[in-house]
Amino acid sequence: MEREISTLGDSAFMADYSNKSPFLFQLDDTWKITPYDSTVSVDFLDDKMKFNVKAARKFSSLEAFREEVRPKENLDRLILPREELKKNFRWFYTYYTYQAVYPTIADRLPIPLSSYLTDKEQHILFQSDMTVFEGRNGYEMYSTLDGLSIKFEKWLQHCQYEIACTALMDELKRNGENTYHARLASARDSIFNSMDSKIKDDITNDGVIYSVFDKYFKTTFFSDFQSKNKERISEIAEQKSKLLALFEHNLCFSLEMPGKVINANTELRDNNAVVWKVDAYRFLAHDYMLQAQSRTCNVWAFLVTGLIILLAVYCFGRLSFLRKRE
Repeated sequence: MEREISTLGDSAFMADYSNKSPFLFQLDDTWKITPYDSTVSVDFLDDKMKFNVKAARKFSSLEAFREEVRPKENLDRLILPREELKKNFRWFYTYYTYQAVYPTIADRLPIPLSSYLTDKEQHILFQSDMTVFEGRNGYEMYSTLDGLSIKFEKWLQHCQYEIACTALMDELKRNGENTYHARLASARDSIFNSMDSKIKDDITNDGVIYSVFDKYFKTTFFSDFQSKNKERISEIAEQKSKLLALFEHNLCFSLEMPGKVINANTELRDNNAVVWKVDAYRFLAHDYMLQAQSRTCNVWAFLVTGLIILLAVYCFGRLSFLRKRE
């Protein structure tokens, strides 16, 4: 298997490939790095992608790729799907079946997505389940998707709140502030539900959430505590929010297989390659699976079969001839 990965490197990396690598995995001497002649821009499913450098390497198998590549922190589910390739010999044709599974990240989320979206709604919004739109026009489809997007944004706000709240509570506990820790633990859900939409939109801005806590408990303790322990709280929140960094990356996954591709669970093509879009949204709630099958023609099998048929015809004709002579 040969894997090629293209990305956009800054001037520091392009000058020295050991500096500030833009790749989502650890580079080493086994990768061949090739710069593009110029930056290439691609519009891919409403996302603008730019490439100016490529890393390529051959692996003995799909398993070797998983064992030898080291993703950057928390990016393993994006870089290392569960891949398998099966080869089936069928005389005239040999079939190759490829499958890659990106496991869901639902088990690592601070707030269950099911609290805001049903299982059916999750499939519609993240995995292209279009069966629900049969018979609907464009405006009706837009109205449905817009409503689901609003639910998703509310879920994301709740996750950001939960991360910030947990980071603060961890630091409160570390500093022995057990009274405020207990009060916040018992009121955290009530506080979130009482916040208006504008505040929820600004929840990641510095100091906003602590002002909310101060107002709720009629104190200035939380803002004062945050100003004294800002660096430590930020570090904790950053660690807890690293999973959300997955959503910053979009992959254009292009697959070339032996022979001709005869089916795949994507309609996207790039010459002889099948193409999927891969991002965290697609495996947010459920496993995201890439599937494709190709086949190669066994020319020798056709030749052997033809020779067998010719031989059989010859033998049959010869036997008939001999019988007539008798």
